[in-house]
Amino acid sequence: MNRLRTSRVGVVVAGSRIPTAAIDLIEWLQQRQGAAGACVLLIVDESTTAAARTSSQARLGSLFQSIVWGAVERAEARRLRGNSYFNGFAASSSIDPKTLEGRIASRRIGELDGAYLADADFDVLVQFGETVLESQLAGFAKAGLLKICHGDGYWEVLEQDGGTAFAIRQFRPDGAPSIPILSGKLPTQSYCLLNQAALSRRCGHHVKRLLEQLFESGALPGPCAELPQDYFHRPCPSALDGVAYVARSVARMLVGKARSLLGREERWAISFTGRSWRNAVLSEGTAVTNPPGRFFADPFVHVEGDRVFCFVEDYVDVKKRGLISALEFGSAGVKDYGPIIEEDFHLSFPYLFSFEGQLFMCPEANESGQIRIYRCVDLPLRWQLHSVAMEGVCAVDTMIFESGGRWWMLTNIDPAPKMKTFCELHLFSAVDPISGTWVPHPMNPLIIDPATARNGGLLRDGASVFRVAQARTFGSYGTYASIFEITALSESDYSEREVARVTPEFRRGLTGAHHMHSSGGYTVWDHKRWERPA
Repeated sequence: MNRLRTSRVGVVVAGSRIPTAAIDLIEWLQQRQGAAGACVLLIVDESTTAAARTSSQARLGSLFQSIVWGAVERAEARRLRGNSYFNGFAASSSIDPKTLEGRIASRRIGELDGAYLADADFDVLVQFGETVLESQLAGFAKAGLLKICHGDGYWEVLEQDGGTAFAIRQFRPDGAPSIPILSGKLPTQSYCLLNQAALSRRCGHHVKRLLEQLFESGALPGPCAELPQDYFHRPCPSALDGVAYVARSVARMLVGKARSLLGREERWAISFTGRSWRNAVLSEGTAVTNPPGRFFADPFVHVEGDRVFCFVEDYVDVKKRGLISALEFGSAGVKDYGPIIEEDFHLSFPYLFSFEGQLFMCPEANESGQIRIYRCVDLPLRWQLHSVAMEGVCAVDTMIFESGGRWWMLTNIDPAPKMKTFCELHLFSAVDPISGTWVPHPMNPLIIDPATARNGGLLRDGASVFRVAQARTFGSYGTYASIFEITALSESDYSEREVARVTPEFRRGLTGAHHMHSSGGYTVWDHKRWERPA
């Protein structure tokens, strides 16, 4: 029998108003399970709330604080209303329970309504907000209680932190200490209410995914890395914090407008050296001049005999999308062969791998909803679409390689395509990279962090494999790259450790560096700076 149609879920909220994210989860459960009675909204009395309400006006004590933060929230609420995907999911956007009558089964529970909870026979409880009853409530559900934990998203925006942390904790029915079963960071958004809404949306997605796993397998994942509790329990922002928040927001807006008026934008370029990646001196690398109206990024190098080819994302300004072009490095300089693969959607990250004596390319083709593999027919100019490794997936920067007698795919999948964060690293394996079935790794997603999850190239040193990860910081994409040695890789385990970092200080005026690849004797990388398009 399909457990999705028989599992009983209780959604726990604290206080008199219901977060939109909780309603979204309930409606998803009703749709998945086909019966409203399979899910119950449990409203905990405000007297059991462990923390103050989340709206700024209720949090802040003084009149000045209320005035400042009230104005901020009203302005940001108007701005958020223009975003149909996130509107309504900020902490200050909650729903009166009266509007749910006849649509959602609900029950108010007091200090601990033990008789009702025991009779309800819940499989699992999911809690939004803070109460003091988590441990007790967990004893009334077979799989315990899942609690969504994150801050209000304000401090990360003010401090321009690149990531905003979240966690999902399991309070177990046997009374054992709670454990985090999923944790990570999402890219910090440009303003507070949007950051709150992004947290709510993405946490809601992960709760649904965990419930799917529970319904289908009967078990939740084991403990993951614990994030510092400071991420979730920051002090309430003061009125002066609010003034600083507004000032910094206005300053960022003015800088952006000034750059736009001056026609300046961040543009990528590539460099290369005839050395291995371990011995490369980036400041001495040869820079490749971008053609007019185009720029190169995401270089991958391939050596065939005495010829050195480099395949790049070639972004064309007038088309506002990328295609794949080929270059050749030689004694006479750099030869630009021009486009070799062009589609009616954006292409980038032309990752290369060899299998059974043939050269293949797996470029980023996210807009197609596929992970595509092209075969080289005539190097470097002729390539044909050979196969589709995955269909109906929002994935970027896929890398396919062999290690330990098995083929592996590291890719960045965004489970919520409209968010376009690409901060989750996923791993798959197969016996055959071309026609085999890609099996998801049980630890997926391996990493949820905008600073380390997204791929930026693959390096090898003998049998050792190194993953290059590009960092996304506040308001900036591809600020630097980290090099991670993969220390464990099997069908049940994965781990890596940082061994080096590529920062843009190697050349004056650069603002980012997010990619590196090496054939052994040649190494290529990219970098960006503010400039006017040629």
